[in-house]
Amino acid sequence: GGHGNLNFAESNFVQATRCAKLIRLFRFGRLYQRWHELIPLSFVTLTVLVDLVLVVLFVHWAACFWGFMGILFTGLHTENSVWSTWLLRAISDKHLNCAWSDIPHYSVYWMSCYWAMCTVTSVGYGDIAASNLTEYAISTVIIFVGAFIW
Repeated sequence: GGHGNLNFAESNFVQATRCAKLIRLFRFGRLYQRWHELIPLSFVTLTVLVDLVLVVLFVHWAACFWGFMGILFTGLHTENSVWSTWLLRAISDKHLNCAWSDIPHYSVYWMSCYWAMCTVTSVGYGDIAASNLTEYAISTVIIFVGAFIW
C-alpha cells in the first residue's frame, strides 16, 4: 500500500518540477529586449516573424496532439471494432504494407504536421481526415483556434 503512495508523490513532484520550468517562459520579455537591442527590426518585420513562429508552434502542437490521438485510438482498435481512426485510414489509403505499430513515430508526426498545416491554412486536401466522433471534435477545436491564429 505505502509503496504506491510514494510513486504517486514522486509523480506529483516531477509534474510540479516540470510546471516550474514553464515559469522560465515569462523571462522571454527580457530575452526579447536584449535580442532587439542587438538586431533592431522594423515593427512589420517583427510582426511577421512573431506570426510565423506562432503558426509554426500551433501547427506543431496540433500535430503532436493529432498524432498522439491517432496512435492512442489505433492502439485501442481491435479486429471487431466498427470504427476507424485517421491513422488506420491513412495506412490503407497510402497502401502501406505494414501494421500501424510498425510505422515510425516520425512518420506519424509528419503526417500529422501535414494534416495540421492543411487544417490551419484551410487548404483541407482531405486525404487525412477525421474518422470517428472524437477526431471530428478535435478537428473542430483545432479549426476554431487556428482561425484566430491564421
